[in-house]
Amino acid sequence: MIKKINFYKKIILNSGIVLVGILFTGFFGYIFHIVIARLLSQSDYADIITLLSLITIICAPTGALAMIICKEVSALLTKKNSQSLVRVFSLKIYKFFIFFLFFLLAISFIAKDRFLSIFDITIFEYFLIINLIFFNYVNFFQVGLIQAFEKFKLYSISFTIFNILKIVFSFIFIYLGYNTTGVLLSLSLVSIIATIFNFFFINLEINIFKYQKLVSLDLNFFKNKNILNIIVANVSFIIITQGDILMVKFFFDKSYLDAYSPASVLSKLVLYAPSALVTTLFPLFIKSFENNIKIKNALFFGISLTFLSGLCISIIFYFFSDLIISKILGQHYLNSSNLLKFAGFGFIPFSIIYILEHYLISRNTVFFAYLLLIFVPVQLFLYSYFNTFYFSPIIINIFIGCLFLFIFVLLIKLRKLKI
Repeated sequence: MIKKINFYKKIILNSGIVLVGILFTGFFGYIFHIVIARLLSQSDYADIITLLSLITIICAPTGALAMIICKEVSALLTKKNSQSLVRVFSLKIYKFFIFFLFFLLAISFIAKDRFLSIFDITIFEYFLIINLIFFNYVNFFQVGLIQAFEKFKLYSISFTIFNILKIVFSFIFIYLGYNTTGVLLSLSLVSIIATIFNFFFINLEINIFKYQKLVSLDLNFFKNKNILNIIVANVSFIIITQGDILMVKFFFDKSYLDAYSPASVLSKLVLYAPSALVTTLFPLFIKSFENNIKIKNALFFGISLTFLSGLCISIIFYFFSDLIISKILGQHYLNSSNLLKFAGFGFIPFSIIYILEHYLISRNTVFFAYLLLIFVPVQLFLYSYFNTFYFSPIIINIFIGCLFLFIFVLLIKLRKLKI
């Protein structure tokens, strides 16, 4: 009982810290979108959002890697010689990223011509995208470590600072006339700065290069089938929730893409609202599992809070879409208003799935990963077939999210899935 009380106290304290940080981070993240939306034309803004969606999907495994790192390090921190184990673990992962860099360069060279023709970008922009992808992978590994160390203040402050830098750099480069290239350049610079900052913090925390001959660690966890399941779950979730703009680009006309992109970006506030809870709960879920503490109430609390926050945000979008669009993005984006009215409702089911995904991964229960994977081609088919109705993307999101949750609950009722 005392363990549970201390556990919930820790959730409240850490969630409070992260919530404040997430609010600031989210605020400056949306200021970033406001700045580039106001400085760019609606067409250029849709183009950069499409590229950022693509980068997010390519970097989808990073979320899984962050979960894996957080899960493994959180478990290691409960053992004897924990600092030495984490030190060896971290050093081996950094070496892995060196090899990954060479692999990424080879792939980028092969795919260059095809990529340039599809997205109509310059060689320099392509180089910036590759740079951004690589440093995103490194950053997510570092975030996984920071999350496992439960350094939530650092997590919140650093992300806020990096978002402010993105705003400043983007404003400068767009003002100088670099437009979409300037946005990509600013994001690349910030990703490099974030990597250097996080590296120095992690080195201070565990002295990563300290020689330790008595402690060794085999990275056999990469051979564990659960690791593949985590990657499948995370990649599938990212494609389903972030791939909507890319699918609209390929299956709808350009004018619809220009209108849909701003509405999609703003409505995803529903999806990101529970991120403070997820960031805090995931390492604590893992430690509770390691110490045999049952915390289903925390899961249900997280789901309830997520649903209510998403519903409130969606209702605000519904009643004040014109005001939000005109005041935040500008009058020339008002053609996105009707889409924003309903877009938030489409992401409520996925915000709940987001909580469930992290909880089940912490319990080594990842059967749902392949259920998520099945929905990827279903979503692709629906977008390609129902591309004439104005609200198709929103209806498809609601349908897929609710259908997944229905099947998920059905599996629990049939005792095919345990939580």
